[in-house]
Formats: sequence, structure tokens, C-alpha cells
Amino acid sequence: MRLQSKWRRKIEIEASELELAERRVHGTGLQHASEEAADSKVAEGPVPVGQVNDEKKQAGLAKKVARKLADPGGNPTMSFEDAAHALGVSRKHIYRLCDEGKLERAAGVSKVRTASVKALLEARA
Repeated sequence: MRLQSKWRRKIEIEASELELAERRVHGTGLQHASEEAADSKVAEGPVPVGQVNDEKKQAGLAKKVARKLADPGGNPTMSFEDAAHALGVSRKHIYRLCDEGKLERAAGVSKVRTASVKALLEARA
């Protein structure tokens, strides 16, 4: 009985987190969702890796990414965080794009080819 109630609570927490995530994606009820999360003691969780909280750090990251995209020959690789910022997605999504072959990883390092990020950006435009 005790184990069953523990699992039931875990499922309720996951359902609350899923509902909160859906509201964030759709941009509706953000204030209400954060109040519900506080009431049910479900943490909002960390900010996704591709998103930066600090405005100063975000501005520096934007400059660095713009510099790399402006001259892919001089900056042949960029970090997964830089690529995520350039494309406006999470770092996890960058790994997925690499696995799908839409982005090219640099050999031997945990980086992405700048030219492939630029090509994907141009294809999206």
C-alpha cells in the first residue's frame, strides 16, 4: 500500500510538470502555472541549457556567435552552446540535429562545424 501511494505521488508530480511544460510551450497561463507549481511543491526546474539568464552573458554570447557566423573560415567550429544560441534551441536539440545529419560535428572534439550551422540558418530563412 505504501509503495503504491509513493508511485501515485510520483505520477502526479510528473503530470504536473508535463502540464507546466505544455503551458510554457504554448505561452498560456504562465503566472497560473507557477502558482500551481508552488502549491504542489513541484520545482520549476533549471533553465534550459540553450537559454541564458544573465543579460550581460547573453549579449557576449550573441557577439561571439555573430563573429563566428560572419567568418566560418576563420572560426571553423563552435561549441554546442554557441550553436544552440544561434539556432534558438537547446543544446540537447543540437545533439539531435547532429545525430540526424542536419549539423556536422567537428572530428575529435565536442564542437559543431560553423559552416553547417550557418547553412541550417540560411535554409530556415
